[in-house]
Amino acid sequence: MVYNFNDFLSEYSSEYFAIKSTLNYMLTYPESLIKLDLDIIDPDLLDNHQKDWIRLVSQFEGMEKNFFKPYWVPITADSLNTFMDPSDKDFPLFKSHYFFLKPNHYYKEFLFYKITDLLSEIDSGIDFDWLEAHRLAGIFNRLAIVNEMRNALKI
Repeated sequence: MVYNFNDFLSEYSSEYFAIKSTLNYMLTYPESLIKLDLDIIDPDLLDNHQKDWIRLVSQFEGMEKNFFKPYWVPITADSLNTFMDPSDKDFPLFKSHYFFLKPNHYYKEFLFYKITDLLSEIDSGIDFDWLEAHRLAGIFNRLAIVNEMRNALKI
């Protein structure tokens, strides 16, 4: 049986409603969203966006099928690489990336491990220098891990 939007709602309806409410709130801070490079989708359009995502994920095979989850909620208007995860009570906000060096793989770049951290930052003013340093540290950490994997596998 193929996972569909009704399956998603039966499992995550309250979480999905919370995500929609969070997006509505985030849209009241357009300057912060611009600085975060987040083009948040209009929550009124999210149902169709989620349906499209679920249909797309059902067609994935291999590495993509193992990484991407149909219950992730894509929150940007023009891409399918920024998500909130309703299966995690903290609703982490992350971007997906493909790592082109061997061993090739997809990975998550967490922008915020807890959506409440983002909302607090938006309310109090986001420290963008810290945020950029945190993002770069994650990239360098990923490169170090891959280098260790390559050495271990002698690639």
